[in-house]
Amino acid sequence: MKIKSFKKMKNNCYRVEFGASCESIILYDEVILKYNLLVKKEFDSNFLKKLILENNSLECYYKGINYISYKRRSKREVEDYLKKSGFLKEEISLSIKRLEEEGFIDEKGYLEAFINDQIRFNNHGPLKIIQKLKLLGFQEKEIRAYLDTFSTSIWRDKIVSIVDKKIKSNRHLGGLKLKEKLMFFLVSEGFNKEEVKAVLDEKILSSNETILKKELEKYSIKLSRKYAGSTLKYQLRLKLLTRGFESEAINEALDEFYS
Repeated sequence: MKIKSFKKMKNNCYRVEFGASCESIILYDEVILKYNLLVKKEFDSNFLKKLILENNSLECYYKGINYISYKRRSKREVEDYLKKSGFLKEEISLSIKRLEEEGFIDEKGYLEAFINDQIRFNNHGPLKIIQKLKLLGFQEKEIRAYLDTFSTSIWRDKIVSIVDKKIKSNRHLGGLKLKEKLMFFLVSEGFNKEEVKAVLDEKILSSNETILKKELEKYSIKLSRKYAGSTLKYQLRLKLLTRGFESEAINEALDEFYS
């Protein structure tokens, strides 16, 4: 197999044409120079396969760099992206190795930056951070190793901050329901259940009297279309209980409302 000519194309590529067969392949200039093809113009089919693998791996590498240039990525993210782009396992492996050697993929740096950002800018707890990083290809042991460098007070302070904001913004729920919803929300956000419970137990989550009266008035209008008298009062009590208001507070509000 003998090279007949090189034809310049875009993106640092050349069309390499072969004489007798009239076939051609497109190679990056880096591959051409690496294997000295401007001088060594004859080779066999095995060498051609090597050139194609090298060239495809280089294309895969450039694709990876472009993907990383928009946003920092984990190794698994880059691998998944290149796989979806149609590259073969061996091509991806070679390009990932080069990206790691040149510092474009830095797993330790990515993990630490990810956790730092989560702590500073999000309300996620440690368990959710672990879950998210595991989906990005990291092992739980290495995640916890870095999380353990932070004071446990960070998570408690976050829980307190979230609870205080939720209490302040509450407009419809009684204390019992609010506490239940806060527990569910914070645990789903990855905070330790026992730590959440400890904070909630310290908070006074008694029903707000103003909220209770508003809810009573609202449901009185709705339920009075269907019920009346003692039945209406009974249904109102049930509805307010489901909204998390304490039984004693409901009785007092009903007595005042119907007095």
